[in-house]
Amino acid sequence: MLIHAIVTLLLASSLSASAQSKSDQFRMMQLADGRSLVVKIVSTEADGIHVSTPQGQMVVAFHELSHMEAATSDDFMHQPEWELHVSAADEAVVDQFIVLASEIPSVEVVRVGTATLAVSPEAAASALSCGQDLDCLAGALSPGVWLVRIDLRGDEIALVSTHTDTSNTRRATVAAGDREALWQASHTMMGVETSDPAPRPERAPELAHAVVPKQAPRSSDALVPLPGYPALRAGDGRRVGSAWAITVPLTALWVGAAGTQAQSAAEHVGLSLLGFYAITASVNRLLTPDGRAVVQAGPSEAGGAVVEVRVTR
Repeated sequence: MLIHAIVTLLLASSLSASAQSKSDQFRMMQLADGRSLVVKIVSTEADGIHVSTPQGQMVVAFHELSHMEAATSDDFMHQPEWELHVSAADEAVVDQFIVLASEIPSVEVVRVGTATLAVSPEAAASALSCGQDLDCLAGALSPGVWLVRIDLRGDEIALVSTHTDTSNTRRATVAAGDREALWQASHTMMGVETSDPAPRPERAPELAHAVVPKQAPRSSDALVPLPGYPALRAGDGRRVGSAWAITVPLTALWVGAAGTQAQSAAEHVGLSLLGFYAITASVNRLLTPDGRAVVQAGPSEAGGAVVEVRVTR
């Protein structure tokens, strides 16, 4: 074939030239299906031209090549990303595939129905009505994007892909749960290969090493009518014990003093409870790390007793 001979001669001469600069290794290829790729030439073999793309390695068969011209490393690095639109009935499977495929350099991976630079909102909405029909999906989406359909069949995951510029399909079947095989298949679906292992999944912190910070006491905690409550929230058992050791005898003294002022049993109970609350709030505030409290109590002119609590931080 004429183009085969021309390409082989061109590559043989360019790759053997010792004075060739690195930029000469980059080529812009126009493929017969309409796609344009900027690649780095690896070698020319009997089966075609072995090239490297930002997404991985691939072989361009001679009959697939329509045109080739020189390019630069900047052209290679700044060419548009590939778009990969994924359709699957099983949410867990599509999530796993998207996580892996998103690790492929220079590939944007989205679910079918997502609007992108290449796919308008109208086209994305139209694709949603196609379900798992690959031909319908390819017709609904804009030219220039990859499309993958994923089916879970028992213990296997079946994948089939196409490019909206071509009618060719690629197929792969991997065992469900085989992360490495799914990683390789995510490349195969776009016609590229990789020798890199699947990226490790992010690991959550192990519970055995998790440290639960103690809760800092809040200003309102001192007003809870439970001796030592702020210290209890902070996990300080010593201060909890101190709060009870102070509150109980002071409350007992207050109850005795209130009994001499009360005009009835009900009033005595009310004064006792009021005193307990005032003492508890004061002690709680006092036993916070930077708290201070002052409690003052005495008989009122109208009978009964008056309790005044002043707390500061």
